[in-house]
Amino acid sequence: MSTEEAAARPAEQPAAVPPDEPAAVPPEQPAAAPPDEPTDKSPIGAGRKRRRLRGRILLGLGILLLAVVGWVGFRAYQAYHHLTAAKGVVADLQTEFDSHGISEPDTLIALAGKLRDEAAAARSAVDDPLYRLATVVPWLGDNLDAVGQVSRAVDAVAAPLPAAAELTRSLDAGHLLPKNGAMDLAVVQSGATSMLAMDGAVKQAQALVAGVDRSHLVGPVDDAVALFQQELPRVERMTDAGARLGRLVGPMLGADGPRTYLLVFQNLAEPRATGGIFGSYAAIRIDDGKMSITAQGAASRDIPVFDPPIEKVDAATTSLYTDLVARYPTDVNFTPDFPSAASTFAKMYTARTGSQVDGVVAIDPMVVSRMLVAHDPITLADGQQLDSANAVEFLLSGIYQQFPRSGDVPARDAYLGAATAAVFQALTSGGGDLRVTVSNTKDMVDQRRVLIWSAHPTEQAEILTTAVSGRLPDDPLGVPSVGVFVNDGSGSKLGYYLDAITRLSATQCHPDGSRQLALSATFANDAPKTGLSPYVLGGVGTGKPYQLRTNILLFAPTGGSLGAVLVDGTAVPTLRGTDHGRQVAVVTLDLMPGQKATVTADLAAPDPGDGSTLVDPRLITTPGPRLWDNHAERYPACAPATP
Repeated sequence: MSTEEAAARPAEQPAAVPPDEPAAVPPEQPAAAPPDEPTDKSPIGAGRKRRRLRGRILLGLGILLLAVVGWVGFRAYQAYHHLTAAKGVVADLQTEFDSHGISEPDTLIALAGKLRDEAAAARSAVDDPLYRLATVVPWLGDNLDAVGQVSRAVDAVAAPLPAAAELTRSLDAGHLLPKNGAMDLAVVQSGATSMLAMDGAVKQAQALVAGVDRSHLVGPVDDAVALFQQELPRVERMTDAGARLGRLVGPMLGADGPRTYLLVFQNLAEPRATGGIFGSYAAIRIDDGKMSITAQGAASRDIPVFDPPIEKVDAATTSLYTDLVARYPTDVNFTPDFPSAASTFAKMYTARTGSQVDGVVAIDPMVVSRMLVAHDPITLADGQQLDSANAVEFLLSGIYQQFPRSGDVPARDAYLGAATAAVFQALTSGGGDLRVTVSNTKDMVDQRRVLIWSAHPTEQAEILTTAVSGRLPDDPLGVPSVGVFVNDGSGSKLGYYLDAITRLSATQCHPDGSRQLALSATFANDAPKTGLSPYVLGGVGTGKPYQLRTNILLFAPTGGSLGAVLVDGTAVPTLRGTDHGRQVAVVTLDLMPGQKATVTADLAAPDPGDGSTLVDPRLITTPGPRLWDNHAERYPACAPATP
């Protein structure tokens, strides 16, 4: 159809609706929303939806945060609970050790295992990932991190404890006891390995707590960290000493070749600064743990006087002790420094016998008595029985009643030599209970009754850091020491009756941070007024039998000073000098039976210099036949005056 045709054609009309059919109704359209009712598609509606979604998210995050905080709090509570329990176990261990030593291994092993479990549980709590994450939160994180470090430190120390405690079973079974004069070096080395492990654990723990910053810690957490930072160095000194001995035990017992040592018995009846005169001795050969006596003698008889002195004596030593320390073997220990005395005695022995020695070990009758607790009585050749109850009295007093005259000296020395051999045989042949022996002698080292010197420089360097060295300590930071030592001045054996009470306390502070100390030492002569043999009475230099003449040596702390010295409140003449860098004063007391006198002195201890709030001074004294009543008070450190 053409364009024209289309244009000419009339427009089509809709079909007519029949009258009986209603007209179609158009679809219903949605009503228009009022202007104040926006739809979700409108900007206002979309914002509301976003706000609802944000609220749900924030609510979820809040719930999650509360859950995390609750979980971290729960883990912190777990750590606190297990640390508190561990602290209680440590107290139980200390009580058990103080009460029974290592004599009840099952108890020690059980407690060690319990401590390990509590410590491991505390560490597990603080090693939780969410707990670790929370340590980054300011302030709160510092405290959580501190608790974490303490928990890890406790766990480090506790982990090797059960293995160490298991060693007590070996002691119980007698594996460490000499049998037929020999020791099982494999078992000894196992014990040494355990000591090395403990030392490593304590050093690790010390490193963990040493780096904790206490500036933002709350009270209980700060107290726990402060306690660990203060106590772990003390524990480390003990375990370090054990580790050093662990490294030494093999070579010194002949694992790398034979060794010969002089076993010296200090006669406490005639006091010397380290204990008593070097009396009888025995040369002990040790080869791969096998022990035997190769020679015996008495220092005064078999190693006579050296003229000239065997070695040069420096001016400081001569001013205090004269050159007798290098002339007479019984005078080498006028100084309380055992390494000096032992090395000189070894030179004297070699000069007289031609035999080299690898070291000197000194003990006294108190040690013998403690060692005999676990043994049956030892019967000597004349029927005399020696046991833990009578060893001290017999060896230091009864022997002089049995051999009362000066002319009896050779016979007495021979008798003591036989007694020494009998005791050595009993202690090295097997039998007894080493647990009991160790428990009864554990305090002998602290009292400076077991002393060791090695002629091997590398070994001696290790020994010098331990309590058995008998050296005058250099006073580590925070641990000043004061010495009270005695030397007999009358050539008698009345030292058996010497008794003493010593006290050390702190007084005022000085501007440089040093602390004034007050020392008091009361000495008494408890000898009977009659009935003692002439050999015991002595009287050399006094002309008065029964008079006990004693030279009292007072040693200031390293880096400290020594002031006025009084006897019963009155100033007396004193000899002044230095020994190993310490200031020394010597005062002489003459006491008849029943008399006593009190020596007092003012000293100064330097600023500890390690930031300690409390200082634990040491009071070092000459070990005697009786336990002196010694006490040194802990005191607050002084703060240096600000300029």
